[in-house]
Amino acid sequence: MKGIIKMLTVFVVIVILFHIPAEAAWMGVAVEDGQSEEGKKAGIKIIAVDPDGPSARAGLCIGDLIVLVDGKIVETCLSLAKIIQEVPESTSLQLIILRKGKLVITELVLAVAPQHFIFIQQGWEQVEKGNHEQAIHYFTEAIDLNHKDAESYYGRGTAYSRKGQYEEAISDYTKAIEINSMDAKAYYNRGIACYKKDQYDQAISDFNKALEINPNNAEAYYNRGATRYKKGEHDQAISDFKKAFEIDPNNPRYLVTYIDHEIAYFEDKGQYDQAISNDTKAPEINPRGAKVYINQGRAYYLIGEYDRSWEDFRKAQD
Repeated sequence: MKGIIKMLTVFVVIVILFHIPAEAAWMGVAVEDGQSEEGKKAGIKIIAVDPDGPSARAGLCIGDLIVLVDGKIVETCLSLAKIIQEVPESTSLQLIILRKGKLVITELVLAVAPQHFIFIQQGWEQVEKGNHEQAIHYFTEAIDLNHKDAESYYGRGTAYSRKGQYEEAISDYTKAIEINSMDAKAYYNRGIACYKKDQYDQAISDFNKALEINPNNAEAYYNRGATRYKKGEHDQAISDFKKAFEIDPNNPRYLVTYIDHEIAYFEDKGQYDQAISNDTKAPEINPRGAKVYINQGRAYYLIGEYDRSWEDFRKAQD
């Protein structure tokens, strides 16, 4: 479990990261890269809308997927950020969005970024640089200017969490959720902070909510599995590790964790044939993964098939 606990310290911040100069254009939304049910990119998902911002005036809503901006396809948050960064405020943009399976066309007039938004971006810049005290300062300035902005609390919570101040992080993530109850990333990161405080039931509850909002979040399945394993709920943990791998089969970490824990589970029960049956799936999925051959070799060793065990260990060495 040490490797899993170490991985839990990795925080994924889904924001548009670039320097915002004074008088910059502003949309007034928080976004994340959208995914289809198959896990493929499907536009930019709006996860929060400033009620006084340009997007609210254009009729954009939480859950909308931005597909085209002035005829340009946007697939990632950074591609959207680049478009907005290159045009002045007061520019009118035509947006094509996907809302509940239907395409909607709307016009959005960009505005000047408000001061609290600039503080938020400065806070994220400091988070990325590892200057967490300075980041907390900027996010606090943003909160003082607009205490109803969920992103300010989420950002400060992330800075606190990076510092290891998990109680403060949980408090800020909770405030972000109170403002925007559909913020999956706030639930996810509060779950991480609760795990760090050994509050496993609350962590699982938060991962559940994050997955309810975004069922394609492989990291949420992975970390829920780690939490369940910590509680001794091995069957459910293995199921979560498997789901994370199914969503993102190109991530070797998910494969290795899933196979490792499933083998350990069957070996603990003395079901070595079942351990081998599950272990032999791994080389088919990831034939270049050394660890999967080590696991398979270990399983063969346990039932006395030493030649096959040695063959797998040699493959791992290669």
